[in-house]
Amino acid sequence: MLEAERNRKSIGAPAKSGVPFVGVVQDKAEMGRIAAKLLIEKTYGAPALPKSRARARRITQAAVTARGIRALWRSCRRVHTDGLLGKEAIRGAHKCSAGHSSTKIRRSPMRLYEFEGKSLLESAGIAVPKGAVIDSPSKVSETPARSSPTVVKAQVLWGKRSKAGGILSCADEKAAAEAVSKELGLKIHGEVVKRVLVEERLDTARECYIGVTYRDRAPCVIACSEGGVDIEEVRNIHPERVVVQPASVVRGLSKQMATDILTRAGFGEDVDAVAPILLKVYDFFISNDAILVEINPLIKTKDGKWYAADAKIEIDDEAAYRSRIPLPERLGSGKEPTRLEVMARENDLLDSRGAAGRMFYEIEGGNIIIIAAGGGTSMEALDDLYSLGGRPAVFTEHSGNPTGEKVAGLVKIALMYPGEIDAIWVIGGRANFTDIYETLVNGVLAGIRETPNFDKSIPIIVRRAGPRDEEAYAALRKAREEEGYNIFLRGMATSIADSARMVMYQANKHYMARKRAEQL
Repeated sequence: MLEAERNRKSIGAPAKSGVPFVGVVQDKAEMGRIAAKLLIEKTYGAPALPKSRARARRITQAAVTARGIRALWRSCRRVHTDGLLGKEAIRGAHKCSAGHSSTKIRRSPMRLYEFEGKSLLESAGIAVPKGAVIDSPSKVSETPARSSPTVVKAQVLWGKRSKAGGILSCADEKAAAEAVSKELGLKIHGEVVKRVLVEERLDTARECYIGVTYRDRAPCVIACSEGGVDIEEVRNIHPERVVVQPASVVRGLSKQMATDILTRAGFGEDVDAVAPILLKVYDFFISNDAILVEINPLIKTKDGKWYAADAKIEIDDEAAYRSRIPLPERLGSGKEPTRLEVMARENDLLDSRGAAGRMFYEIEGGNIIIIAAGGGTSMEALDDLYSLGGRPAVFTEHSGNPTGEKVAGLVKIALMYPGEIDAIWVIGGRANFTDIYETLVNGVLAGIRETPNFDKSIPIIVRRAGPRDEEAYAALRKAREEEGYNIFLRGMATSIADSARMVMYQANKHYMARKRAEQL
């Protein structure tokens, strides 16, 4: 039997599909790539015209783009291609986007700092102002401030920096040094400024906005002839000035489409100058597995040149294994992880059974530790606590029937929180497969027992159910009676909202007792 025929049968492909099948299938990912190619040939025919081949390459790229998978599958159904080939292309693409690793931590899109985003845009052929990133006022002489007026911009991952004092205009080097001193250490939306970008001040004639993101599982181009910090206000007051145009993941964004979008957005005489920039932004978005690429503002100077004066970029780090961009080690939000957050990740990698530490957030100024069972219950619990005015100090999850050792390690890390703790909330729904005794007794309780100098007056509110829950609750009652732990046990008859109210009541009670003790 021919090797190609054996491969075809190994994936269940029809022997007489009418499409040539060649090559050796190495794994599911390779199978997906081959199936995607077969899909292209079946869609456009073989041999394909040069124009069709260009479109085919875009389909291939879409097939292995994490966010393009569903859009490709819809296009497969529209052209009535072979269902098996379409499905295998999707499965193979999904395997590609997963990173080929069972131990890789699944995270949210990677948010980049402005200076990182500008560097990438510049490499894509988009002009950016000259600048330098520094972390000390003594380095101002290494920036454009030594020879021209500049703008000092705090490097944080959130918007509205200008209103928080994070963007300062400076006339000379001395003023720039003073601005750097003011911004370093400044806290903007909870993030401490550790670096600033000092860049040349542009002689602005016009500010605009362009961006690409995903909407309804397809790329979406956004353009507005008015940019700057109040773009949201423009959209609320004058929605007709903001054009939102979906783009086909198969056909991509053509020059004609870009011109039409900018014309409708009111770019007027600048359409021809901005259209190539928009095309470059779109191409960068697709080729780098981006979730968001936003230039706000896109500035036109008085001498007619265009610059990306700011850059907001988020990359899908599920595609990090093939990315040409070296993604930094950060949390899903983009924030650099704290020491405890790094420790929690390491704890999760102790073994492959379940998750305990994959999601771990240390929140400054909180006083309640939340140890949740994964899923919607944890999100609902967090919402309920915030709605009651609660302040989480640590929010973490465990799921997938982890070992007691992993959960105990996670609890010990959470209890290393540097601030005062007034309550511990162990919250979850009814589990089907997770061993409740293992996670509560050999996990949570063991972690608390192994924590040196643990304050047994801290209330521990537990709401959980599932396999061996009666044994677990009996062991927790025994620990309360014999060891003096302040444990409150609740079952599924207690709603998450009521459990949150109990946490708030007990936390406030402990806080008041602690304050009274401090005054003695």
